[in-house]
Amino acid sequence: MDVRFRPALAFRTSVAAMVAGGIVGASVAAPAQAAPNPHCDDTRAVSRDVAAEPDMVESTRTGVSRWDRADAEFEGEFADFGVDDYEADVVLRYSPSRQCAYALITLDDDWRSGYITKIYGPSAWMDTSQDGGATISLGTVNERVVPVGYSSTYTSAFSMTDIAIRACGRGVHTHTSFGAKSSLKGRVGPSIGTEIHNNDVVCTEWVTL
Repeated sequence: MDVRFRPALAFRTSVAAMVAGGIVGASVAAPAQAAPNPHCDDTRAVSRDVAAEPDMVESTRTGVSRWDRADAEFEGEFADFGVDDYEADVVLRYSPSRQCAYALITLDDDWRSGYITKIYGPSAWMDTSQDGGATISLGTVNERVVPVGYSSTYTSAFSMTDIAIRACGRGVHTHTSFGAKSSLKGRVGPSIGTEIHNNDVVCTEWVTL
């Protein structure tokens, strides 16, 4: 079986997707040094501690990151590709007492395309801002990809001291097709082509303590 992966096509994120997620249209400020926070180490263990805090707050879930059915490059010979859409939404979880937050992404199905790659896939991260969200100080903070076989994951924690913070993420969709016959280790059979494409980026509202 000839499994093909084309990162050059697979990870084009449209300008429209980036605008929807706030990547385009918001200027990026020079990052400032975060104030030290002894209650918020940059680890997933601390994220689990935040989830267990009595004052843990969960933001409103974002809109769903789904396939917009607009892959212009998949026309002609690629028009009949089968599509699996891994829709996703994202929340920011945080503890005001610890001034500590993390992002959680949830898919509508288990992520099953790990035979192609364990690096790329649906992911979540955080953005930070020093001016309430007018500009982004640090983007794509602590990004984490959903592991193969799972339908959710969460990022490492990040301090909220003296900053605004939001959670962002995106689902993906895959195109799979049986192509022309090809030879693999002396045997002849149909080849399988699979492409992974990003869905639109979705982000929560900014949170400032």
